[in-house]
Amino acid sequence: MVELLAIDKDGNYTYLDLTAEVSIPYNKSIEDIEDITARKGGYTKTFNIPGSARNDKFFQSAFNVNATDFDSTLQTTCVIQYKGTDVFRGTMRLNKITNQEGLVNYEVYLVESLTSFASQLEQIGICDLDFSDIQHEIDYDNIVSTWDYTGGTYDSYAGLTGKVLYPLAETGYDEGGTFGLFDFTSSGFTSPTGNPIQTTQFKPWINVKYMMDKIFERAGFNYESQFLSTQYFQSIFMLAGQSPTMGASLLEDRPDNQNFFEVIQGIAPYQYDYQELGDWKYIIFGDENYDYLEKYTLSTYPAVPGQTGAKNYFSAPIGGTYQFNFDITYWATYFASASYIDFAIRDIDTDTTLGIYTAYPVTSTENTLDLYFNVTLTKDQRVALFVKENAASFNDVAFKDGVFRLYSSPTLSSSGATMSWVDNLPCSVDSVDFVRNIINYFNLVFVPTGEKSFLIEPYTDYLSSLSGSSLDWSQKLVLDETYTIEPLDFSLQRQLNLTFQNDESVSGKYWIDTYDNIFGSRRYTSTNTLLSGKQDIEFIFNSLPTNTVNNTPDCDFVVPRLFTLNAEATGTARNQPYSSPPRLGFFCGMKEPVYSGSPVSWYMQSGATGTVQWDTYPVVNHLSLLTYTANTEISDLNYTSNWDFFMAHSDLIGYTPNNAWNDFYKNPIELLYSKEARLFTGYFYLTPQEMENVSFNDKIYFLNAEWRLLEIQDGDITEPSIVKVKFLKIPYRTPSETPIPPNYDEQRKPVVTPTPTPTPPTSYSHTLPWSFTVNCPTCDLSGSNLTFYSPDSVLSSGSLVYSDSTLNVPLPQGRYLKDTGAGVIWEITASGGGESELATYCFIGSGC
Repeated sequence: MVELLAIDKDGNYTYLDLTAEVSIPYNKSIEDIEDITARKGGYTKTFNIPGSARNDKFFQSAFNVNATDFDSTLQTTCVIQYKGTDVFRGTMRLNKITNQEGLVNYEVYLVESLTSFASQLEQIGICDLDFSDIQHEIDYDNIVSTWDYTGGTYDSYAGLTGKVLYPLAETGYDEGGTFGLFDFTSSGFTSPTGNPIQTTQFKPWINVKYMMDKIFERAGFNYESQFLSTQYFQSIFMLAGQSPTMGASLLEDRPDNQNFFEVIQGIAPYQYDYQELGDWKYIIFGDENYDYLEKYTLSTYPAVPGQTGAKNYFSAPIGGTYQFNFDITYWATYFASASYIDFAIRDIDTDTTLGIYTAYPVTSTENTLDLYFNVTLTKDQRVALFVKENAASFNDVAFKDGVFRLYSSPTLSSSGATMSWVDNLPCSVDSVDFVRNIINYFNLVFVPTGEKSFLIEPYTDYLSSLSGSSLDWSQKLVLDETYTIEPLDFSLQRQLNLTFQNDESVSGKYWIDTYDNIFGSRRYTSTNTLLSGKQDIEFIFNSLPTNTVNNTPDCDFVVPRLFTLNAEATGTARNQPYSSPPRLGFFCGMKEPVYSGSPVSWYMQSGATGTVQWDTYPVVNHLSLLTYTANTEISDLNYTSNWDFFMAHSDLIGYTPNNAWNDFYKNPIELLYSKEARLFTGYFYLTPQEMENVSFNDKIYFLNAEWRLLEIQDGDITEPSIVKVKFLKIPYRTPSETPIPPNYDEQRKPVVTPTPTPTPPTSYSHTLPWSFTVNCPTCDLSGSNLTFYSPDSVLSSGSLVYSDSTLNVPLPQGRYLKDTGAGVIWEITASGGGESELATYCFIGSGC
C-alpha cells in the first residue's frame, strides 16, 4: 500500500487520498556522463491526485487554490511511504488542475531536495546573506586579528578570526590618498622612516566554508561533509575585491545609521482588476533611490497586470521597531459602485498582517495617500506592502507614483569607516551559482540524504574503493529483456577545459598575452581520436598568480599583485586599483620576509600606536605553503602546476603534483575515459524500497562483474516492477586520500641560511677510545665472521664492547657524518649470521 503525506500551510503533515490504481513513475540520477558538471536529484513524472474533501482542503491551504487560479510558485514538503517505509522524500509542486463535469484532479510532480534547494536560493544573491556577525570597522586591530587563524573551524575563534582575512597584497594606489609604497627604498614600507602600509590598503577575503554555511542556513538546509570539514577546505578564502579601490569599500557619505531605503514605483501606472484584488496583492516597486544595506529586493515587472513577477520585499537586517512611510496615488479605471481598499505591511513567509490601514474609498478620480506603519520585526523577517479590496466590488484599480521608504529603524553601522560587504562582494553572483561553482571546482557529489539535508564529498572519495555497500543483483536482472553493453567513451567529449575568468591584473594579463591561456587553467584532451567536441567548465573565479614585492629580484617576499598597469602614466599612477572578480587562495599563515638573503621587517600604520613593525606577513597564495624544500607536502588550487612569477626571483618552491586537477579530477576522468569502461543498460525487478535504498557509490554485482549505478528510469514507487537501469563499469576504484592543508607551524619558521656540507676526511689523525653495542643476536662475534664495512674512511684503533666481553678487533670502517666538537659521529654497518644492522654511533673523545 502506498501513502502520500504532504505539509499544509500550518506546517502539519496531511495524508492525501489516492486512487487505487495510482502509479508514480520515479527517476533517480546524480550525474550526466556527457556533462560532468551536471548534478541531478530524484524526481517523479506527473501523476493525478483526485479531488476529495481532504485533498481540496489541503490544496487550498498549500497552493492558494481558489475557483479559478492557484499560485504556481509554491511548493511543499512531501513523503511517499510504501508498506510503512519512506521511499521518497522531497517537495511537491502543483502542475495543473482539471475539472471534468465536476470531477476535480490535481496534477502534481515531486522532486528531491536538490531542486528544492536551488529554488530556495534562485533569487538570493550572496550579498543578501546575513553578514551581521562580521560587520566591522576597518582598523588596525581588526585587520591584525584575522592573522590569528592557525587552522580548525572558523567558529572556534572569536570575532573575525577564521571568517575574514586581510592578507598583504599589492592592490595599486588611490591617487590623492595616503598609502605605503610596496618597494624596498628608503621611502617604502620596509623602511622605518618610510611610508607604512595603511589600513585602507587591505582588501577583505572571506572564508569559503563560512560562505557555504551561510547559504545553507539561509535556505534552511544542512549538509554532511568530511571534505568541507578538512583543514584543506577550511583554510581557503575568497577575495571580496569588487571595490575599484586599493582597499575595502566603506560605508562613507551616509547617515550614521545605514539601515534605510527608499524605493519607487518607477513605471507608468499599472492596475489590478477587481478579481485580483479579492486577495492581498503586492504594491509594485521596481527602482530604488537608495538602499544602503541592500536589504530591499525589487520587483521584476509582469508582462500583464497581476501578481506574477511582482514580488518585492524588505529583509530586516536586525530586530527592533521599524517605521515605514508610503505615498501613492490610486483611482478606479473602471468604476461600478462605491468601494474601499486596504493597505498593509505583511510578512511574506507567514502571510500575517503586521500593520494595516483600512477602508480607503475608491473613486473615478485620483486619491493620494501618505501613510505611516509602525511594526516590530525580527532579524531576517521579510515584509512587503500589500493592497486588497475591503469588500467585494467590480472596480478595477490603478496605481502610480508609489514611494516606499524606511523612515525610522534600529541603528546599524554607526561609523563611516565600517566595511561594506555589499560594495566588496560580487553581488551579481547568486547563492546557487556560488554553490555550483564550489561543487564544480572540487568535483563534488551533491546527494540528497533527507528532507533537507545533503551529502557533499569529492567524487574521488565518494567513489573510492572503500565507499558504498556491496549488493548482489544477479537474480534481479531480467534476462528475458534485451540489455546492452557498450564502450563508455563514445558518450564523452574529447576535450575538457577547466577555465578561470579572464584576468585583468598585471600578472594575469601578462600571462594571457604571453602564453595565450589563463594562469592555472587546464585543458584535458582524450587520446581517443574517434571522439569530438569539448566541454568548458568556466568558473566565476580568477586564478591567483603571485610575485615578489614590486617584482623585485633576490626576494622571498611573495604577494598577489591585484592592480592593473597603466603604461602611459608615471609613478604610483601606473599601478591602478581595479574591481577584481572573486579569487580563491589558501591562507598559508605568517611568513618571514627575506630580501637580498636576509630577513626584513615591514611597517604598518596603527591609529592607536602609530607605526608598528612586523617581522612576518600574512600570506595568501594558490599554494598551501611557501617553502625552500622540495617535497610533496604542498597543495595547489590551480589545475595546472604552472611556473609562477615569484620563482624567477627567489629560491621558493613553486611546483607540486598535488594540484586541483590531480586531487579532484584526474582519477574520475581517467576512469571514465578508460578503454575498459563500459555502459550497461538493462532491466531489473526492483521494489520501491530497493530503489530508495541503493546508493550511487554502491558496488553492485551481476553478470560476473562489479558495477555502479548511473540512473534509474521510470521506476514505480507504488509497487515492485521491472525497471530500466543504467550502470557504469570501470576497471578499478582508487583509494581515498585527504588533500594536504597549509602547515602554519612550518610556514612561520624563520629562514635558516644553509651552511656548507663538510667534506669527509680520508682519515682521522686522532686516536680515540670508542665503543658501541651491536643488536644482532645471531651475529657470530668470534673474530673472522664479524665484519664491518663502509665505502668511506678508516679510524686507527679501538675496541668493541659486546655484553660483558671486550673483543679487540680492527677498527671498523664507517661513513663520516660530522664532528660535534665532543666526538665524531660515524655510520657503521655490522653484519654476520645472515643479518645486519645499520646504526649511527658516536666515537667518544671527551664525551658526545
